[in-house]
Amino acid sequence: RLHGKADAAATLLARAVEWYRVHSRDDVTGDLSLEYAQVLLATGDTASGTALADSVARAHPDARTPLAVRALLAARRGDPRLADSLFGAWRALPPMSGDEEVRERWRTERGTSAGGAILFEARLAALRGDSGRAVAAVRRAFEFDGWRDYAMLLHADPDFASVRELPEVRALLGVR
Repeated sequence: RLHGKADAAATLLARAVEWYRVHSRDDVTGDLSLEYAQVLLATGDTASGTALADSVARAHPDARTPLAVRALLAARRGDPRLADSLFGAWRALPPMSGDEEVRERWRTERGTSAGGAILFEARLAALRGDSGRAVAAVRRAFEFDGWRDYAMLLHADPDFASVRELPEVRALLGVR
């Protein structure tokens, strides 16, 4: 869709839905199911995507990823109160590692792989229309982890549509 090829995007999304429908059946961790939930949302099937993410969250109540995905889904549906509540619960989780450096980064950045966690905050801010907070978080993620795969994510992820053309983000991406 980003490059004006709606038909190709619809075909690709339909193929992704079918792939995830088949392959997520035996998903023990819930990771594939959460990806499937996001693909369903991209197709416009918000109800099914949300129900699937909620199901994974019930099956894995101590897992971080279901909280993150559910917060993003809530923000995409226009439910900022639920998104903020889930984001707060996600931020309250303890770090996954006993390594003191990771724990210190967690205290300051609230991340698991802190750059990705900061980018999660940026996605929520962008979805909420808070471009200042989104750009600041994107900048922190780039400073923390460097480029990693964030440049492509910012370019392609629909969650960043509201900020991707801002001069500050374009500068981070090296776009003139």
